[in-house]
Amino acid sequence: MRNISIIDETFDMYVTSSYHLCIQASALGLTYAILDTVRVKFIAFKNILFGEILQGEALFDKIDLLFNTEGNLKQDYKRLYFNFLNPKATLVPSALFSHERQEEFLSLFEKSAEKEVIMHKLIPAVEAQLVYCIPQNLHDLVEHHLDAPAFYHQAYPFIENALITAKGKSEINRVYVQINAHFIDVVVIQDGQLSLYNAFPYKTDQDLIFYILYLFDQFNLSTQTTSLRLSGFIEPQADILNQLRKYIRQVDLEEFNRSFAYSYTFNELNQHHYTNLINLFRCV
Repeated sequence: MRNISIIDETFDMYVTSSYHLCIQASALGLTYAILDTVRVKFIAFKNILFGEILQGEALFDKIDLLFNTEGNLKQDYKRLYFNFLNPKATLVPSALFSHERQEEFLSLFEKSAEKEVIMHKLIPAVEAQLVYCIPQNLHDLVEHHLDAPAFYHQAYPFIENALITAKGKSEINRVYVQINAHFIDVVVIQDGQLSLYNAFPYKTDQDLIFYILYLFDQFNLSTQTTSLRLSGFIEPQADILNQLRKYIRQVDLEEFNRSFAYSYTFNELNQHHYTNLINLFRCV
């Protein structure tokens, strides 16, 4: 991953009210993409690395600074989306969900020293609510800087994209893995249906390989016919790809979906690094 700043020559700061802006933040950095909704085309993108892992007040201060100094984040947009990468999310069947029980569902996760805002999004295709949280300080900071932002968890576009891809294809078996800084999101599609969403912490490549092979084993998925789709913080020439291909026949890096057009400036991007950010626009 590296610092990247690209912009199409058609970008016009005087008509941003027709654009959509999506921001993704994590302990490692902040990324955003801008979609021209008239042409349904991505025309700007920026990835800003912090240079170190930031947490708590140091993270909030850095994001606050970027909101104050990054010109494209200060414009007037038609719609704004924000998501913060973290493993705290769970799927709850709609029949079991209630607002009063949200904290009960998230009690499954390690309790944070920071106050958190609990949120939820319906995923209609599986009749389930994605229950997740965001640090209160970060939530308030984003609302201070952005006009009516919509908050999302990274699991939402991750799950939705897998379901959209599998729609009407009952024979499809796939395992999706989104690699983040210290955890992975995983989705298992079995016979065209969602069988699992979960997140696992990891420290080493061997941890990743173990979790992935464990999923294949637990769901009795053939390593010869079930494809593994990878996205996130993994380099195209990473040794872990060669290791995984020793066990799994089809291992692929995700690409941008074709629901949108992309500025030629996007050609320099490793697409799988940012597919989840781009896919959010596909889901809203």
